[in-house]
Amino acid sequence: MHSTLRISQRYRLVLLTLTIVLIASCTNYRTSSLSKEDSSLEIIMNRVVYVGSNGNIFTIDPDGSNSKRLTDNVQAGSRGVILGQALQPNSLFYTWPTWAPDGTRLAASQVVITNGLPEVSLLVLDPNTGQMNLIYENRQRTSPIIAQNVPHYMYWSPNSRHLAFIASAEEGLTLYIHGYGEEKLAFSDLGPLYFKWSYDSQSLLVHARDKLMSSELPFTEDPLDLGEMSPIFRTPDLSLDGTTIVYLSKNTEGFGLFMRSDQGEDQPRLISKIGRSAALIRSPLGDLIAVADSRSEPHSLHDQLRLFSSTGEEVITLIQEPLLSFFWSPDGKKIAYVGFTMDGQALEWKIVSVDGGDPWELVKFKPSPEFLAMLSFYDQYALSHSIWSPDSTRIVFAGAPLTLTPSNNGDSPS
Repeated sequence: MHSTLRISQRYRLVLLTLTIVLIASCTNYRTSSLSKEDSSLEIIMNRVVYVGSNGNIFTIDPDGSNSKRLTDNVQAGSRGVILGQALQPNSLFYTWPTWAPDGTRLAASQVVITNGLPEVSLLVLDPNTGQMNLIYENRQRTSPIIAQNVPHYMYWSPNSRHLAFIASAEEGLTLYIHGYGEEKLAFSDLGPLYFKWSYDSQSLLVHARDKLMSSELPFTEDPLDLGEMSPIFRTPDLSLDGTTIVYLSKNTEGFGLFMRSDQGEDQPRLISKIGRSAALIRSPLGDLIAVADSRSEPHSLHDQLRLFSSTGEEVITLIQEPLLSFFWSPDGKKIAYVGFTMDGQALEWKIVSVDGGDPWELVKFKPSPEFLAMLSFYDQYALSHSIWSPDSTRIVFAGAPLTLTPSNNGDSPS
């Protein structure tokens, strides 16, 4: 299992099978790199990483055993999240640990509070020894966060050789690439800023404010301008072979799902009209593109989830109900999504098959603050932080499972 979470004393690390029971075991998972030069590399991944209530980083097996603490320099009383709640005047904690795909390294943000002022840095850790390497320090005159409860956003290349991350810099939101022992500036802007690695780890597809661009290793040349993309949408998509781009934007006819080549030589093709609240994620197999959007305006939530083929044909409408986010299973056969209970009192995990049929309910829950941030930008985090076990039988998240009771006069769920 390959997931990252932060939990506080009020929340628990929850691992569920798709039959709503705590898991008792987890099989090893083997995967191979998509890069030709790494085609012989076989990797075994079977660990969950999380931040405990004391601010330290831990890894555990999926059955909850074999817990290992990777950090031990957290100061007593180090709890809280940046700007999310009151912090101790002097404290140190870690947040947002992020696995490299091959499981050999972790990236994490470190927050040091001195006299009430935060100092933020980015580290890479060895999950076996806990050895840390500092790769980036935020300057004091810049914001310590890029979004609520998020100091940095980290996303490893598929071959695990490069770490792309977004930090707040003097120029604005800045995308860096850590590799070759140094950081290379890929792009700076005031935001929004979203991106996706190509499957061969050789380039980035970047959405910066109202522009869609492509940037290639070693990121010394100016990015290729691929045209306009509306800033109200987030992460664009790149096909497995790197030749086709799919993204959400707006033209004279309204909001739509568009497809074009990766070189920007053709005009974008409108695949389907969509609602304003929309996001897309490609299946891990590359054959299907899931699009969540809203059928009516104004609407701040998705209320349907559709599948399109890799060439743009609409395949099926999977669900028509309000949903907050969704995540593909690694085998491409299921989608886990966060919906709402019938009375709207709580969030609820549900699973739907890509072949259609009625979804089944997993658990009602209240997310931790960091996990809520992940759900709010899920189409970006789905690329870097998996909630699924590699065998597609379990999900992991940070939050409080809820047992709802009948309420009167606005009582809260228990």
